[in-house]
Amino acid sequence: MAALAALLASASLVLPSQANAGSSASGREANGTTAVPSPMRGPKDHSVVKALPPVKMIKCGDALNRLRASKGTAKHVACLDEHPLARTFGIGPDPNWDAHPDFCQFNKAVLYSRQDACQWGTWPFRVLDRQGTLVGSGVIEYLVWETVNTKSLDMYQVLKVRPLALTGVAEVNTFTPTTTCSGAQCAITGTDPVTPTIPVVTGRAYKGTWNAKVSVAKDKSFLTHWTNHLQITGPGWIQPASADLPDAPAIRCDKIITKSTGGCVLPGWPPTLSLSLSDTDPENGVSEAAQHIKDSQNRGPHWGREKDGKPLTRLIDTKLQKANRDAACPASRPPGPAGTSCDEYPFASTHQGAALEGKNDFTVRDINEHHNSNAGTDLGLVYNTYRMLDGDQFWVRIDP
Repeated sequence: MAALAALLASASLVLPSQANAGSSASGREANGTTAVPSPMRGPKDHSVVKALPPVKMIKCGDALNRLRASKGTAKHVACLDEHPLARTFGIGPDPNWDAHPDFCQFNKAVLYSRQDACQWGTWPFRVLDRQGTLVGSGVIEYLVWETVNTKSLDMYQVLKVRPLALTGVAEVNTFTPTTTCSGAQCAITGTDPVTPTIPVVTGRAYKGTWNAKVSVAKDKSFLTHWTNHLQITGPGWIQPASADLPDAPAIRCDKIITKSTGGCVLPGWPPTLSLSLSDTDPENGVSEAAQHIKDSQNRGPHWGREKDGKPLTRLIDTKLQKANRDAACPASRPPGPAGTSCDEYPFASTHQGAALEGKNDFTVRDINEHHNSNAGTDLGLVYNTYRMLDGDQFWVRIDP
């Protein structure tokens, strides 16, 4: 059988609970406990994620044996795996299948960013009678997307399905979706519509929306993810056609970056700090910092450079940050020309700093002190905007 398109699996992350999540990257960045600012300039595209192996389906031979062994009145069996239902919510007619967010694209298995994710795929199934004869079949197209809020603990998911082809006994059926968010700290707060089961018709689209809220203590974080189960059954089917969509990308909610309101992100997507070589204003620019980073990335091992480099990871421990700064720009280092300051790369607020992974593999340069400070402020904004905790990955892109 054709495989379901798969979503990125939830990653196992070790999340710290430090109260001070906003220590500086190089002694100059914005503090991470400030309010989350507007999104930074940078890439607006969504990463295409490689699909996981297909979901395991029950073999038609096994399904047929179960039907033949049954002593009831069941006549048919569907050749897909069975999964127990958990929490059932509703789905209803969708008059406009093509209405979806810009970040959702058909024919793309998975697209996602720091705040939203989208999955598209098709789900084929067959229905057999006791003699093993094909008496019905169907292909279901689905589109599901989720969005989180970096400034609150609320999130939502939308699931759309459309039967592309239903034949034989599969033309008379009912469809039931089941959606949950994992963990005791995540609760579904509402669904639209509320009807749990509907009849489906070829070519007609259906849509359901689920809202959820996460509870998390101050200075703590919590991982969750959406789980979706789809099931179609008809009169006399001993086994429904059912499938679990692989778990959506992990969602992490915290009250570390902003302790009062909290917020959520998809931590598997690394954000990008972008600095421009043409941003040359003596007081408000960053070009000298950008040039230093570009030269440093070009010499290898390409810390932070997209496509062919290694990602940087945020460091929160202030003592280790100081050790990175002292190793790169020690007090014994002769001062540079007037109006300059010592700039190091990789940043002191990363695990790749001069005293840690970047030991013996870092660069320093005296650059315009305003450019140094401005680049540090931009880095702090990225940390806050994307709710980056210790160990979170990110990239640094130098634009012309």
